[in-house]
Amino acid sequence: MRPIFDLSVFLNQKVSVERSDGNGYVVYACGKDKWEEIHWKHFTRKPLPVLYCTFCSIMLWNEFRYIRRIHQPFLSIEYILEGELWIRSGKRAFAAEQGDLCLLHRHGNYDYYFRPGTPTRLMTFVLHGSALDSLLRILNLDRTAVFPLAEAERLTDLFDRMKQHIHEKFRTARSDEINSGLSFELLQYLSNARIPEVVPEKLDRIREYLEESTGDVLEMEALAKRFQLSLPTLNREFRRHFGMTPYHYRLERRMKKAEELLLQTELPIKEIAFLLGYGKPLYFSSEFTRFRGISPRKFRAAGR
Repeated sequence: MRPIFDLSVFLNQKVSVERSDGNGYVVYACGKDKWEEIHWKHFTRKPLPVLYCTFCSIMLWNEFRYIRRIHQPFLSIEYILEGELWIRSGKRAFAAEQGDLCLLHRHGNYDYYFRPGTPTRLMTFVLHGSALDSLLRILNLDRTAVFPLAEAERLTDLFDRMKQHIHEKFRTARSDEINSGLSFELLQYLSNARIPEVVPEKLDRIREYLEESTGDVLEMEALAKRFQLSLPTLNREFRRHFGMTPYHYRLERRMKKAEELLLQTELPIKEIAFLLGYGKPLYFSSEFTRFRGISPRKFRAAGR
């Protein structure tokens, strides 16, 4: 996950009403409505369980799409399998990247932006129920927005089991019970997934090395060799404990250092680029803009 400071991409969209339920929930949208849909179904009959899932899907968005939800009446759980999803809530915006899980709470207003040229696959669950808010508080998920999941196997397993008990056509009292149980298991899993594991000493040394070498030229193959690991093992274990690959972790540290230098010094952007190990200032500006959603020059001006 990376923050987006320039909100203009969200604020300048011209959207039209796609759906309104007459009770304040409105969906605005624009762009291509094209996706690969694996599973979709909603409950419509009564009585409703106290916790239940009405929708689970894996979708591929491969063209521009923009959605604005007003007073969303459900909890939306979005896991990024590939690509990235830009999300805005109020004055805060971020890009959820591969491996990130987003909890978009009900009664909130959200903007979703799928950028053209960035195919994005995401797994989605939609939860409802009178017990939902209380369970989120008990499980300490009520204020959570986004966090990395090191592995998606358990989430995929829950998805595969859930889709068997969501079809309205085959709905029974037994399937409702299973749906509720799986919905609770999903929330409990997400709560536990946020508890950090003990980081092995070697990985902690790798993390420290990455933080100390933001200005050095560093290849990931050389990093793996330095710490006597294969690159796939390094990427897998580092992601498991820190939520991202070593490459992205180092890039985040570079971007944070760039922010400090931009706001706390008068150094020219060209010199900041060289201090951070970029041989070409233009490449630094391009990478900063890609990861922060705003150019270094505009970021410096906005922070003063």
